[in-house]
Amino acid sequence: MPSLSPAAHALLQQAWVLAVLATGLWLTFRRDPPDGLLHLCFWTTTYLLVYHQVWEHHYVLLLPVFVLLYYRTHSRLLLALYALVAIWTPYVLLDPQGIAAYHMPMRWTPLEPRLLDIAYHASKALPALALWGHIIWLICRPRLAARTD
Repeated sequence: MPSLSPAAHALLQQAWVLAVLATGLWLTFRRDPPDGLLHLCFWTTTYLLVYHQVWEHHYVLLLPVFVLLYYRTHSRLLLALYALVAIWTPYVLLDPQGIAAYHMPMRWTPLEPRLLDIAYHASKALPALALWGHIIWLICRPRLAARTD
């Protein structure tokens, strides 16, 4: 959002971090005994959503999360999210001339049009966010099932 001031961007980031952490604390300290495996996966994924500087190589942290959750659930959704996280960042599609490879300032300069820049950065963040939401659903599922019985 280029029209927002830096202070407004900082406020949005702080609100995001507080919302994510509040969700995590609520899930961890609610009355139900926590499922250790799901909470380990949840907090590992949470790190990627709140840390201020996540690079592509940080998403390797999700490999044990995907393996453990797939072993437990055999979910095709997890396989799809894994595929989205595991494939290379689509920079070659966004920068076909490869300018960023030899022109260092380009790596830090937002791409134009802005939607291209957003697509580039969201290529790993959105699957990680979907994984985070899926883990929340897995944590809450026993409680939701108990309410409908």
